[in-house]
Amino acid sequence: MVIVPSNPENSYFQIVEGILNFLKKDEWGTSEASYSVQIRVLDSCVRYLASQLQDTLPYSLENV
Repeated sequence: MVIVPSNPENSYFQIVEGILNFLKKDEWGTSEASYSVQIRVLDSCVRYLASQLQDTLPYSLENV
C-alpha cells in the first residue's frame, strides 16, 4: 500500500488525473504485458476512488 498525501479540500481526482495523463503520454507499446500493466493501473485508480467515498478509510496512521 502506498499512502499519498493530498488536500481533501481540493479534489480526489487530482492524483488520478495525473496518473491518467501519464498513461496517455507514455508510449507503452503493443505487447500483451503493457496492456496488462495499464489495466492494473486503471483498476488501482478505480479502487482508490472507491475508497475515497467511504466514511472511514481502510487505513490510518498513528499520531497523524
